[in-house]
This record gives sequence, structure tokens and C-alpha cells, in this order.
Amino acid sequence: MTCSEVMLSHVFTCKEGEPASAATRLVRDERVGFVPVVDGEGKARGILTDRDIGLRIAAAGKPATTPVEHLMSPGVMTCRPEDDLREVEARMGRDKKSRALVVDAQGRPAGVISLSDIALVDAPDRVGKLLREVTQREVALVSRPAG
Repeated sequence: MTCSEVMLSHVFTCKEGEPASAATRLVRDERVGFVPVVDGEGKARGILTDRDIGLRIAAAGKPATTPVEHLMSPGVMTCRPEDDLREVEARMGRDKKSRALVVDAQGRPAGVISLSDIALVDAPDRVGKLLREVTQREVALVSRPAG
């Protein structure tokens, strides 16, 4: 199965120079949690998530006029429409990513694949394994005084 068979093909994007307030409205109005950030040519440069908005804008006290490029996470995990879904799943698990941005030959967003998209088409045991891999975090054990 290829990525094009699974991906959600309508992708909402924002431009690097747009203010955080515009991206926040997009997340709210379109009910999405993942917005690719593109440059002037439409090429993917990073992502802005609902969590980024909460942590990097609201919690940090940054103004709503802050350009999205100063808030985004660079280094988006990408794949191509013709890529094999199992290979993308393996990368998602290894890199602890719950979404992959599908880009065309020019690097422009063409779709998004999330864990929920994979859950609709893959065997439950494979989906469970992928979910464990993506969400597994290293836990530091802290000893507490008895008391």
C-alpha cells in the first residue's frame, strides 16, 4: 500500500511570516492540530501544532504578532505519495512521530498521514505496535524519600 492510498489529501498550511494569531485561528476554525509551515514557494519548512501554540505562544507569553517561523518546529518527517506505507510506519515508530507530511516532487504539501489514518487500514496488532513505538518515552526514575 502506498502513502497516496491512505493520506488525507486536503492540507491546511500557513506561511512562515504569518502572525501566530492567523495560525491559531486556522487551527481553531478548521479543527486541526497539525499545520505545515511553508515558504513563499509553498515548500514545507516546518510544522506548527496545537501543542506548539500552547507552549510557545500562550505559556511563553509571546505576542500574537510573532511570526510563525519563530514558533514552528523545523525538520518535518516527510514522505512521497508513492512511498510504501510500511516503510513510513517504520520511520514514524523509530522517529517517534505521530504524523507524516506527504510532499510532492517540489517539496510542497500534498497530504498528511496520521496514526489514526493508519489504524483504519492496517492490522490491529501492527497499529498497536506502532502506537507503542511512537508514544514510548524514556522514563527517568526519581527516588523519593519515604514519607
